[in-house]
Amino acid sequence: MNPTSSRNAKPEAHGRMPRRWVYIVVGFLAGHVVLMTTAVTLAVRGHGALGVTPDYYQQAVSWDESRAIVKASEALGWDVSVTPDIWLDDALTRRVTVHANDHDGRGITDAVVALKAYHRLYPGLTAEGTAAEDAPGVFALRLPLAKPGEWRITVRIERGDDVYEMPFDQNVVAPPAPVVLDEDQTRGPA
Repeated sequence: MNPTSSRNAKPEAHGRMPRRWVYIVVGFLAGHVVLMTTAVTLAVRGHGALGVTPDYYQQAVSWDESRAIVKASEALGWDVSVTPDIWLDDALTRRVTVHANDHDGRGITDAVVALKAYHRLYPGLTAEGTAAEDAPGVFALRLPLAKPGEWRITVRIERGDDVYEMPFDQNVVAPPAPVVLDEDQTRGPA
């Protein structure tokens, strides 16, 4: 019989085939472990609970109650907006203004306005306070919202028996960089 016949070559080729597939499977598994380790490291790197809602369990437990409060707030027909100022003061706080009008469009007065805020990406950054009435329907306070990004600001307004509570997502921007003029620029055109 011829030593190069297909009968002799078949066991040799068949013998190598399973070993190559074992290496491919092991390579895929090792690659998966590396990718998952990298993904987990990037997800928690330097932020701890990146993007986690504070007090999430309690919010989940009282979800029905919070939905009822939001629906009751919507039923009041009040028009409420929240505006964080762009400028920071020396204490790294910024003015947050709440505009609140009743269903007739009149500014709400004689109300207690409380705000709670947390950064959506860094939930450890929280702030809360009670706003003072500046004018009818205008309430303001200073909160330490120094970090730019999206903040969840929950507004609670109590006036008599009426209670309004609503979360607002606000994009807080960084203050513009200061402009430094040299001596020639301050003189103006000649």
